[in-house]
Amino acid sequence: MSAREFLSSRGIAFENHFVDDRPVSREETLRLARAAREAWVKIGQEILHFGASERPMTEREMVGYLIHEDGWMRVPVLIDGGLLVRGYTEALYQQTVGERTRP
Repeated sequence: MSAREFLSSRGIAFENHFVDDRPVSREETLRLARAAREAWVKIGQEILHFGASERPMTEREMVGYLIHEDGWMRVPVLIDGGLLVRGYTEALYQQTVGERTRP
């Protein structure tokens, strides 16, 4: 199951942006990361959690975890209000987005 399939199957509305059509720059990626109150980042098999109050993501971590070597945002990224999730597994989305359903 992909991130899009996970969200669709639960009736969660989302906007899908293809980076081939509209790449997200380093500056825009950092702006989005700085605005997040909570971030979950999948790196390999590891999931890292950052929270604005207990363990904020440093600028260096933002660059390392969210920006690809070519200078564009790593994907997939889900942003929901103050939540940022980088990477996808069904378990990660289950934990962060939960069982929301269409209102």
